[in-house]
Amino acid sequence: MSDTLYEYYNTGGDAGFSCYDDHWIFQTFTPDSKHKITSIILKLYRMGNPGTFTVSIRATSASKPTGDDLFTAGTTDGDTLTTDSAGEEREISLPSGIEIDASTMYAIVMRATDANSPNKVRVRYDETASTYSGGDIGYSLDSGSSWTIMESNDCMFEEYGIPSYQDIGIRYYDGSAVKKIGVQTLSASHKLRVYKTDTVYGIPLVAPDAPEASKIRIWDGSAVKALPEVD
Repeated sequence: MSDTLYEYYNTGGDAGFSCYDDHWIFQTFTPDSKHKITSIILKLYRMGNPGTFTVSIRATSASKPTGDDLFTAGTTDGDTLTTDSAGEEREISLPSGIEIDASTMYAIVMRATDANSPNKVRVRYDETASTYSGGDIGYSLDSGSSWTIMESNDCMFEEYGIPSYQDIGIRYYDGSAVKKIGVQTLSASHKLRVYKTDTVYGIPLVAPDAPEASKIRIWDGSAVKALPEVD
């Protein structure tokens, strides 16, 4: 996995929630930084042969999914999941993923519309001691027409993506061409900051071998990092 892990809750998982037909599941999450979402990892197992398991991202209202999918959903073959009730970590790629904003709640929406009660996907979640503060698990019994939140419960999930940068005019010469340095909306994680037109932006520090790494290096107090380039 080369992409960055952003939001996650991956400890606990002491129960399973059934997903089949019109019984859909959602997990809300709130990213700390703007980025392009690329994949979701869920802890799943199957009973019988549930067929295709679908995952998408939706906006939220009152902490519940609302509207249509924000982009094309990702799928995985539910018939290839483990039957062990401990579950397995299954990655669902979202190749047409879009940028999601910092401090905005989104919903991971899960369904297996060709499944039925004997043939279903079970989603592992924590029903006793969940500590994720960015959202909750919930469900629908009518294919997403209405939703119910299970407060203080969360499914096992990891949300991956790639950084999202803005070009505000920072330039440097790398010996052969003029390059652009990317910035992001300021967050507490930004150690390096720049002020422009009444706005403070954060300059993220990336690994020197990251695809977007520029030739500019900086010591962050514990390691050498690079400033990011944008196209």
